[in-house]
Amino acid sequence: MSELSGPEELRRAIESTAAANRPRPVPQPPEGWTPRLDVEEGVICYTSHEAREDHDWASLVQHFGFDPELFTIDPTTLRASAWEQRTSDGVSTILHAYKAQIRVRENDHLELECTHKRAKRMKARTVDDREVDSSFVFVVSDPQVGKRDGYVEGDKAVNGVDLTLDRLAQLPALFDKGYSGEDQIVLAFPGDNIEQCGGHYSNQAFMTTLNIIEQRELVADAFDLLIHHAASKGRNVIVAAVGGNHGENRNDGKKATDEADNDDIAIFRSLMRAFDKSERYPNIDWRIPHRELDVTFETAGTNIALTHGHLFGNSQKAFEWWKGQMMGRLPAAAAHILLNGHWHNLVLENPSDGRTRIQAPALEAGSHYFRDATGLWFPTGAVLGFTTAGGEILQISQIRTP
Repeated sequence: MSELSGPEELRRAIESTAAANRPRPVPQPPEGWTPRLDVEEGVICYTSHEAREDHDWASLVQHFGFDPELFTIDPTTLRASAWEQRTSDGVSTILHAYKAQIRVRENDHLELECTHKRAKRMKARTVDDREVDSSFVFVVSDPQVGKRDGYVEGDKAVNGVDLTLDRLAQLPALFDKGYSGEDQIVLAFPGDNIEQCGGHYSNQAFMTTLNIIEQRELVADAFDLLIHHAASKGRNVIVAAVGGNHGENRNDGKKATDEADNDDIAIFRSLMRAFDKSERYPNIDWRIPHRELDVTFETAGTNIALTHGHLFGNSQKAFEWWKGQMMGRLPAAAAHILLNGHWHNLVLENPSDGRTRIQAPALEAGSHYFRDATGLWFPTGAVLGFTTAGGEILQISQIRTP
């Protein structure tokens, strides 16, 4: 170390040492780009010395305390900025800032795409040519995805959207609880799969938190998984679906289009095209009407007429509707079983030998309005499974979600 020759050099040495050890000044971003989390607006702002080139925002979401599996960046709101920052000793650096809104993760694919991807991984199925002695019928009715109202066993309020989506995710497991190796499988969907966003009751838009596309995609993805799961059992599968009143396109409480324009049916037509296009599911038979509000099919010697149930007027008039089908010699006249949803509670009626009406329970999260209006509430979060052969019901059970 060289010696200092005088007081002036000593002073400069001290100043130089102090400058070298001085803390680096905190970068001051331009106005509006201060690092922050705005909870009310759901906006985050993040500053970094390095540019983010990988577009993997999981670490950024996690930096602000959000679970990256549940939340992500809305790419349509992402804004980036960069500026030069100089320290007091003249060192120059480039700072980068990112600002965006956090949103809940949604499906990152359309119903057609997800089915195609799953089909590529699935071993091609063959048509099962065994004699059908019995059939298992699995009924999923009235999930009404998108409605935020909900309750659990009485007064406990819940987020209806989250609860219903959780129940939809459990459908394959619920199917396995009822299925015991029957020769044929029927997946029956009586309708009201989505809530819609308006036109059915005055405050529907207020009570709905998902738009129609989001509702349809979430339902399609859940039903896609269920159909794939059933088809993997090595049995022939019938998929039967009809339109419900919530699937209608309405203006001011009245239908604006015809019966064929129903979102419940649109979901299944998209799924049918996707499964058929994959050419790996020859063991699936689709029973989806065009403009009719009911469909009748045969399984294991049992004729089943499927309809939503809103055409009855009320649940007690179901047999009047059925008698009308008989008078008109329509397909439902030949049914051994009339299967419907709409009224949200389980009903089993067998007024005469060979004619049985089954009303399926609802998978949806519940309705405080119905409870307040009637003083009643029905158990929610249930599907139905029954075994049939030769026009008779051999076993039936209501399968509840945990």
